Amino acid sequence: MFIGLQGVCQEKQLLNKPYNEKYPLIGEFYSGILDLEDSLKVKNRVNSITDQARAHQDLELELEMELLWAYYLTKQKTTRDAGMHALRVLFHKSGEEGIAHIRIRALRVLAECYWNDFENYERAFEVYLQMEEALQEVTAEVYPDKLMDLNRIALAYYYFQDYRPAISILKEAVDIEETQFNSLHKANALNTLGLCYQKLEEFEASNRNFRALLELQIPETVEVWEPIAKGNLGYNHFLKKEFDAAEPMLLYDTQQAEQAEDYGLAAGALIPLAEIALLKNKLKDAEAYAYKARRYIALSGQTDRLRLLYPVLAKLTVKTRKMEQAMAYLDSAVWAQNNYHQKFSGLKLVRAEQKINRQENNLKLTAFNLERHQILQERNRILFFLAVVFVLVITVYLYFRDKHQKRMKVLQRAERNLQKAQQDLEAAGNQLKRYAQSSIQKNNYIKQLEQSTQQDDTRRVLNQLKKTTILTDDDWNRFQELFEKAHPGFIHQLKTHYHQLSQTEIRLLVLSRLLFTTKEMAAALGVSVNAIQVTRHRIRKKLGLEADVKLEFLISSL
Repeated sequence: MFIGLQGVCQEKQLLNKPYNEKYPLIGEFYSGILDLEDSLKVKNRVNSITDQARAHQDLELELEMELLWAYYLTKQKTTRDAGMHALRVLFHKSGEEGIAHIRIRALRVLAECYWNDFENYERAFEVYLQMEEALQEVTAEVYPDKLMDLNRIALAYYYFQDYRPAISILKEAVDIEETQFNSLHKANALNTLGLCYQKLEEFEASNRNFRALLELQIPETVEVWEPIAKGNLGYNHFLKKEFDAAEPMLLYDTQQAEQAEDYGLAAGALIPLAEIALLKNKLKDAEAYAYKARRYIALSGQTDRLRLLYPVLAKLTVKTRKMEQAMAYLDSAVWAQNNYHQKFSGLKLVRAEQKINRQENNLKLTAFNLERHQILQERNRILFFLAVVFVLVITVYLYFRDKHQKRMKVLQRAERNLQKAQQDLEAAGNQLKRYAQSSIQKNNYIKQLEQSTQQDDTRRVLNQLKKTTILTDDDWNRFQELFEKAHPGFIHQLKTHYHQLSQTEIRLLVLSRLLFTTKEMAAALGVSVNAIQVTRHRIRKKLGLEADVKLEFLISSL
């Protein structure tokens, strides 16, 4: 959280000095207090320094101690809520006193609590927006943490795939002059900037930032970031399908990450290596890379990387004819993608919502001031009216109370029954949609595998895999059970009124009732789009429908 430097930090060295002068000592100062054995000793030490700050009329150091104590509370699970409350109070207090660095750092700790401890990304992003606004009021010379904080805010945008705002913030960050105190943060900002351009497939700009990272002035920084930068350059080659150039860079990144026991980073390099080996038909190498990546993901706890690994494992198991595993990895790939997008869903909207909320709050405040006088004038009239109404209500209430209570019980019972029936109906409908959509997703994924596969024996395997994803007789029976819950009596009426229809034609009409498109019907039934169109024509002919009568009208009338 806080940057530390060598040397012993005494509180007298911090008295009545601006933040940029005592900044190199802050980290050591915090560590010396936070490393004490228990909370009582920490509190006593904080109180002692607070007393000295007051004796020397150093309000800034006094607020620094409040920040330190609040930070300490957030690191303990049992006192985290109290620490977050103290940070909110400190944010407003330091704003009133005009001490910008305390205000910004309080926001930083608060945002990290929401992000890391509670995984409440929307609240975290809301705080980051406040930080972004506050950072515009300070320079890097006055507030040396500015580069680090800009990078933290940009990372929040990056995780939610809002790359353009992230790039704008990161450009401001990397323009800050490199020092021995901010060098690692500048490297991080350059790396994130390169990743943003990578996501936008602007590879030239991406490579430029990764190479700039290797040209930083502090050797220790370059030593730490060199394998990461080379690995990212290698991944750019991979995305451009320059596999021979990508492979050695990714291998170097993997080896360095393994030596540093950074298993998440190693997994990130192993996944594209596995895909390259798969494309080169080196199945043993692909298998070794992929399963090592899965082990490293488990060791690092970075499960978000599974969304990239599972598709590779699915392709690998198809090529090695492990059908059951292929289906399992196919399902896992869909789950991992959905889980990742759900985890970071909605945050793109937060920034706009916050701007709107600020505007609405300003308007509400203006309206409140204008209406306040009118509300005060009307208060007495309202109170008199309420008194009269109250007497009348009491009289009516006493008369109708028993009758009303009995009626409400009947209505509540009926409402509960209706709600339960609606919930059952909605659950059946949702399960029916998921059941059909799962089949469509699997078929779409298989089509992607078909497009990337050239060998005849693999095509035969894919054909077998297709047969396991269409609506079989057993699938159809289960499908009918769910459909009957969502649309009771539809199939029975269809068979009663149009007994000449075949089973295939009935299935098509059922999917039409669910508003499936022609392509979705073909995917669900495992046939071509042309076959669906032929079946539609055959149904119209059997039912003797005129050319101007739509098949959908017939379906909706049942």
